[in-house]
Amino acid sequence: MAADTAAHIDAGSLVEVHTLTALPRDVAAALGWGKPGPQAIADTRERFNETGAADSRLPMRRFIVGGASASSALAAYEEGGRPRSLHATAFSLGNSGWVRTGSWNLTEPAYGLRDLLDVVAPNPHSGQGKRQTLLVEHIRRAHPTRRDGPLRELNVSDDEVREMQSIVLGIQPGSILNISGVVSGCACEEGPSCSDQVWIVAHSKTRTTGLQLSRIGGRWAVGTVQQWWLDLERLENSRQRFRSAADYYAEVQKLYDNFPACAAQPASATDGSSSRPSH
Repeated sequence: MAADTAAHIDAGSLVEVHTLTALPRDVAAALGWGKPGPQAIADTRERFNETGAADSRLPMRRFIVGGASASSALAAYEEGGRPRSLHATAFSLGNSGWVRTGSWNLTEPAYGLRDLLDVVAPNPHSGQGKRQTLLVEHIRRAHPTRRDGPLRELNVSDDEVREMQSIVLGIQPGSILNISGVVSGCACEEGPSCSDQVWIVAHSKTRTTGLQLSRIGGRWAVGTVQQWWLDLERLENSRQRFRSAADYYAEVQKLYDNFPACAAQPASATDGSSSRPSH
């Protein structure tokens, strides 16, 4: 991983972002967000010109993950071709606006902000900065996902299906639902009254969403971890309502600081793991 220039960014102030709309607007524009054709950059999960075909009008690049604050930004993206290549770039806010301060060629994918910081600033952290990257790593590993076991002895009942439908259709109306098998046990962040979980994929004309529901106190609900990720998505999608970037990133940091914690383990635990009961 080779750096073209040293990045003058405040790495400890960055919070992890998963969409171009969560970056400062001028930074997203500098990356190509909103431009037409190959010069543009696609957002995560959007189509782009993966093969580098000369006759394609799709964007040549696609955003992967980044970090942002009121004065610094960092973005990783993939570029189409044979083979595809991976890159990262950094920006800092100066008196004349946002300035690109560093560029890197990546030899391995960056799955989170900490992966990027290991390239950009491998030894910059102490105190709060180090705790922040450990927290981000823990949150990323705790992202809700489908679990295939251990399966609950009695699978989902008709009454439970209706209960699940009511919850998910309240989040994504008009969806067709695909419900996995019910699994026993929950991550410790869900609390001691959580007994089971299920993964639901909601399909609509414009969107496909995966959601993890938890059975807490005998009732199905959006669990605390899944709700945290939904809150983060809403915050990223409502950035325009904030008067300044500083206000927006302060709110994002507040959300990170309030990530659900296990009763016997702080959210910033260094192993970044969530314990599940074994069966």
